[in-house]
Amino acid sequence: MLELKFNDELSEDDIVLFEITGGSLKKRSTNKAQRFEFRKLPDRDEFIMALHDFEPSLPWLVFKMTQAPIQALVSRIYQVEMILIRMCLNAVHTTINKVVKYKSKYTEIRKMTDGKKME
Repeated sequence: MLELKFNDELSEDDIVLFEITGGSLKKRSTNKAQRFEFRKLPDRDEFIMALHDFEPSLPWLVFKMTQAPIQALVSRIYQVEMILIRMCLNAVHTTINKVVKYKSKYTEIRKMTDGKKME
């Protein structure tokens, strides 16, 4: 697989950067600084992933026919998981808001009826 090292110097609030330092999928001799990046999109609750200057250890044609489709599948699975997590968090947030709203109404009704007997 790939060995990643977090790059604290180049990472920011909306960019998380990892250097690809080794692993069986990385070409051993390369002059390029290979990196893996997560970047939050401005004004959105989404991000993109990018693989920069990556050179696979496999010959290009073999990589294109084997490793590349697997990487695309893994990225797609990750995307679906993030969508599901966001949906769950939105559902929880909506439920919490409803509970707070109903509790507020209940408290208001209690204040209005305190000391009064219900007939």
